[in-house]
Amino acid sequence: MTESPPRPEDAQQPATPPQGEPEAPEDEGLPRSRHPTDRVLIDRIERQKTERLRASREPAGSLWRTVAQVGTLGWLIALPPVLGAFLGHLIDMRLDTGITWAIGLLFLGLGMGGYFFWRTIQEAEENGT
Repeated sequence: MTESPPRPEDAQQPATPPQGEPEAPEDEGLPRSRHPTDRVLIDRIERQKTERLRASREPAGSLWRTVAQVGTLGWLIALPPVLGAFLGHLIDMRLDTGITWAIGLLFLGLGMGGYFFWRTIQEAEENGT
């Protein structure tokens, strides 16, 4: 089957949405919404666009503040394993258990350091810093 070419009178008629469906305002530059959840998505995109624009206008912060944050994260990662290994070594010496406690507390310190690092990053993201 072959399709017939479009008729000129069909091309001149503006497309009208079905009755009962709301239209998005045309001044936003966004496509018309035909589904209720589309409006939610469009609102979320507009909010993100506004937040990014605001963030791009704000200063990133001072160099010393960034250095302090990086230093703090370094201590949060390094200190718990070192303290765990040291405490484990003291316990091993007192109980004469080889390196059992030192290794166990070293890994516990690694886990705690990772948790502290993750928590600090999450708090920084929530605060926007």
